[in-house]
Amino acid sequence: MNYADFMRLPATDMAVTVNGSELCLTGLTFGQQIEVTLRAGLPAKGGDTLPKDITLRSYIRDRDPSLRFPSRAFVLPSGGDQGLSVSTVNVDLMDLTLLRLSDRNLLRTMSDGLFATPLDSWQAGYFSDGLATEVWRGKAEPAKPSGQETLNREITSRLAIPAEAGNLAPGIYLLQASIDGKDIDDTGVATQWFVISDFGISSYSGTDGLTVAVRSLADTSAKSGVEVALVSRANEVLARAITDDQGIAHFAPAFRWVRVRPRPR
Repeated sequence: MNYADFMRLPATDMAVTVNGSELCLTGLTFGQQIEVTLRAGLPAKGGDTLPKDITLRSYIRDRDPSLRFPSRAFVLPSGGDQGLSVSTVNVDLMDLTLLRLSDRNLLRTMSDGLFATPLDSWQAGYFSDGLATEVWRGKAEPAKPSGQETLNREITSRLAIPAEAGNLAPGIYLLQASIDGKDIDDTGVATQWFVISDFGISSYSGTDGLTVAVRSLADTSAKSGVEVALVSRANEVLARAITDDQGIAHFAPAFRWVRVRPRPR
């Protein structure tokens, strides 16, 4: 049965579906006043029909304020342009905290399952209090495109690393963002991991071992004479190598696995 035949809808592109005892409308938008008329003759499951038209008026409320970082990680150059993207919905002001992870706490962060992953409000507090050093704290307004309605739309803004934070030393950083004036236990906190470095590193694993290529993020040139350390999960340096004039360092395989089969009798 097509229940749309028994309804007067505000738009022709709306659809009607049934979920148990509920009639569901699709094609609605946030912040919309809606008027729907149930026409006489609308059948019920038990066989009864609606004796007369009934008009229902309602309001589809605005979207809840929210923010998120659209990408999971960035590598930013140590000099020049440094910026991150954030997406917001119905947010007027953001609280921002920039944290730096020390090298000593990198493995601990990885073992706790926090590294390079989104953090909830409890994890963000745990990370801020015990694992990282606060570099800068401040506020920022999302972008407001001129001539465009921003209510209930997702807006992507560029966040430049503020001058107040000073020159960021090479290392691993975390930017935390929350909605100004809101409790993060209710709204959550958005987190963006990023690395400040002039080294772009690629690694390739094969039967001949591990090959590492190091190039400059500023001009893509090969980085020669760079020491590359291979570190275990236990924070032990397993091997070191120096990049050649092509920016290549090579680590020989540590073990050779041999498949042993029992000799048939």
